[in-house]
Amino acid sequence: MKAHTSALLLVLACSIGGVAGAQAADNDGCRNATLLGDYAFRVDGQLLPPGAPPIARQGVAMTHFDGEGGLTQVDFVMSNGAPLGGPADPSTGFHIDEQGSYQVNPD
Repeated sequence: MKAHTSALLLVLACSIGGVAGAQAADNDGCRNATLLGDYAFRVDGQLLPPGAPPIARQGVAMTHFDGEGGLTQVDFVMSNGAPLGGPADPSTGFHIDEQGSYQVNPD
């Protein structure tokens, strides 16, 4: 799992928890449609490989949630000061073709 994916999951866990609390008051429950739109975030942390020096990671990302359980993301992440490889937009350098799925629990 990529470091920025782990960071995204952490951000989602915090965000979804807040949304779930807000929804609980009106008894509608949560569903995939509760998470809809674009969410931007910053990546800042370290990877700690065993027996090797830490690897610094910094970047920015934007994830689009479609409200139906699908997501796409663009990001620009540096690893020890160098851009990470991968399919990128030639004019911006942002990684492209990142996609996944999500599920929002009713509680």
